[in-house]
Amino acid sequence: MIIFQTAGGGAGGFTVGTTTIPEAYQPHATTFRSDEYIHGLNRTLQAEMRALSAYRAYAKSEPTSDHSLVMLEEHQAASRELVRLIVLNRGVPEDRSALSLGLTRTFIQICAAFPSRLLERATLSTLSSLERHLVARYQKILKDAPARDAPALEELLRQTESRIERFV
Repeated sequence: MIIFQTAGGGAGGFTVGTTTIPEAYQPHATTFRSDEYIHGLNRTLQAEMRALSAYRAYAKSEPTSDHSLVMLEEHQAASRELVRLIVLNRGVPEDRSALSLGLTRTFIQICAAFPSRLLERATLSTLSSLERHLVARYQKILKDAPARDAPALEELLRQTESRIERFV
């Protein structure tokens, strides 16, 4: 409950009045980093950033691949959307990378250094695994999502599922 106090002076002397704002008109509580939903959005953002980094490494090894460039653009757009949702929910986007980001990037760079069909399949398998991890992240975060965020997260989930289908 929020209470506004007003002080006024008049012919009758100094008076203090109190007004209570109904619950329906009160602002939402500030969540910042302590909210589980914000935490989940940030974990999903970090998973998107890992995928983005992996696709960048893959695009460098396969510069003629339009497929990897499209995937790269889609992950960039998804990352921007997640940052928008985090800020909309009064959170702070966390861009710190997890350990697996470096391992994934290194693995793809190693695969790119030794071009062969086996290593290409391993690289594509790693990228597919990153996409499946993102599907799981989106499904998990949708359970906690407020109604206003659900359509955007459902669209990101749908896009991720369609990327997995492109690997098959």
